[in-house]
Amino acid sequence: MKPINERRIVYDILFEVKKKNKSCAATIDRIFESKKCSGLSSVSKRFITKTAYGTVENIILTDYYLSKLLSRPINKVNPSILIILELSAYQILCADNIPDSAAVNEGVKLAGELGMDKLKGFVNGVLRNLIRQKETIKLPPKENYKDYLSVKYSIQKDILDIWEKSLKQYGGSVEKKLEDLAKNTREGKKIYIRINTEKTSAPYLEALLEDEGAEVDLAPKCYDDSETGTEKQNELESKCLSISNFDSLRNLESFKDGLFYVQDLSSILSYENVHIGDGSLVLDMCASPGGKSIGTYLNVSEYGKCTITARDKTKSKADTIKENISRLGIDGIVTEVKDACTYFEEDFEKYDAVIADVPCSGLGVISKKPDINLHFKKSGIKELLDIQKKIADNAVRYLKPGGTLVYSTCTLNVEENEENAAYILKNNCMKLIFSKQYLPTEHIHTDGFFIAIFKKE
Repeated sequence: MKPINERRIVYDILFEVKKKNKSCAATIDRIFESKKCSGLSSVSKRFITKTAYGTVENIILTDYYLSKLLSRPINKVNPSILIILELSAYQILCADNIPDSAAVNEGVKLAGELGMDKLKGFVNGVLRNLIRQKETIKLPPKENYKDYLSVKYSIQKDILDIWEKSLKQYGGSVEKKLEDLAKNTREGKKIYIRINTEKTSAPYLEALLEDEGAEVDLAPKCYDDSETGTEKQNELESKCLSISNFDSLRNLESFKDGLFYVQDLSSILSYENVHIGDGSLVLDMCASPGGKSIGTYLNVSEYGKCTITARDKTKSKADTIKENISRLGIDGIVTEVKDACTYFEEDFEKYDAVIADVPCSGLGVISKKPDINLHFKKSGIKELLDIQKKIADNAVRYLKPGGTLVYSTCTLNVEENEENAAYILKNNCMKLIFSKQYLPTEHIHTDGFFIAIFKKE
């Protein structure tokens, strides 16, 4: 059997991410499940994943270096050859454990495997020049701090502009905070899990996960309470854990048995701030993959019952919610295929609480989803704002008087966050109970996340 070329698989991932606007995570999962990857070892999968993510994370940096060596504009290079150059340049510039010679040889070999023998010499020449000149090529001067940050941390300047505008609200050195945010996108984030407290407890699950070979840490001990504005101590420890050093979630028996659900800490915090009464009807308008519905249900189950309607606009997204609630064995959540932008008269003032975790630019989760940075277009913000306002308007209509609205995003953009919260207040009889922009540089372990909680008057 012909051995699997790991870099060819990386190339296939990058081609889909770059040319078909796919996400890294979904593309890697799909390709790993394909027949051609059935013989891959865990070590090979880790190398492929790290190299694919690393190439996407560093693509502005690698393109900057490559542009200094090419005699033509980088967008005039054959797209397939450019991907080979980018993944090879990542290995040369950023990967400590790969010899430069191996990166060059494998890049040339890959060009041949893709049927581009005539361009093998071009690939070889560019990469060998990169090895020779990488120490002499300088980043943009720090005086042009956005150019400098953009190249050093591979962040689009349009994103830096949006972050800068948002950070100006909070005082202090904007330049320092902007660099901290850019740097944070390159730092690994912990993987948090919400414990299925209907099936297990934190101490039992911690022991079980350790028996399965995973490393386990406790969650932070406090979070902000929306009613009092103070920190509530110790409650997260009984509901969440952080896990690492495992091969695949799907290989963990505790995952298969529905003992936990993977969810970022900032997302968990969004429903920890919501106080829902026993017997409440709850609507989650943009629910896939189901984390907020699941977490809200488990929180209420500690003292009562609630019925949650979890909606999303496509059958595939609704099926994902069904799969997750089925695995966890939760029977208090029903799923529906409905577009949150469409108003349904039958839902007028039906719900005690509505969760509107709206589609957003995702500029708070680039550290986990680097393809957001790759695909981001500033022109798309206006369309998102229109969608967000439609969803918010419908959410208010669906609320009973006295009901609770939770508006949230996973972005850092004043237009999508604070300005939308102001829109909700201006155009509806609502009272703002709590709002907070979680910055990943200031709130330990969280993504960039915004939440605003309202009461309908």
